[in-house]
Amino acid sequence: MNKEKVIDRAQQYWLLARFDKPIGILILLWPALWALWVASSGRP
Repeated sequence: MNKEKVIDRAQQYWLLARFDKPIGILILLWPALWALWVASSGRP
């Protein structure tokens, strides 16, 4: 893959994940933290 295609795809994923908006990181962060908490049997 060439550099332009990689950059274009990265930009598309950036917008899809809504990292350009403040709520975007929380939409991905909370399920990930929840999964880690459940996987550790509730221990911090």
